[in-house]
Amino acid sequence: LMAHQSASFNVIASILPSLVPGTYKGAVTIIGTDGYGHPASGSPQIIPVTLLVQPACTFTASPGTLNFTGISGQTAPILYQIALLTNSSCTNTLSWTATTSGGSWLTASIAGTTTPVVNVSTTLTHLITGKYSGTITITAHDSVTGLLVGSPQVVPIVLTANAPCTLSNPSSAAEVFATTVGSNPASQSFTLSVTGTCSG
Repeated sequence: LMAHQSASFNVIASILPSLVPGTYKGAVTIIGTDGYGHPASGSPQIIPVTLLVQPACTFTASPGTLNFTGISGQTAPILYQIALLTNSSCTNTLSWTATTSGGSWLTASIAGTTTPVVNVSTTLTHLITGKYSGTITITAHDSVTGLLVGSPQVVPIVLTANAPCTLSNPSSAAEVFATTVGSNPASQSFTLSVTGTCSG
């Protein structure tokens, strides 16, 4: 540099794959000498450099599993919500998708942006008695960079379809009474029972 001139330095920080979250400290040392190799007055100049590496943006689904119980053939769906929780490193809005597997009895959709949730619905209208398994896969992308955020979350779903409440045939198909004039016949009894999932 000549007198009354200036120059600029570019300082570049690289996030290496080996860096774990934390604070890293370094320094840029500038040494000046004249044309004769003598140190310039005020040399060296030391500029501290601090790099804060934050955890990557990730999310979790809560709860991580769902178990539903209903009655085979019931028309009312079973509804539930899965909360989507992001960590403090997520500075941009995330775009969400939810896909299901296991059958048409299971559906899922995303609702909300600030506090997103997955609306889960299970339908037993056309299901016979038994146990059904499926999954909901939730993915998130950064709305600014378009990059995938964390790992997709897979939520296992188990639906148990119990048998409906059914009235069984009476223990006796008919009651036959025999008596003589002026006398009451002896009483008789029969049994009723129900099977399946009965309440009340």
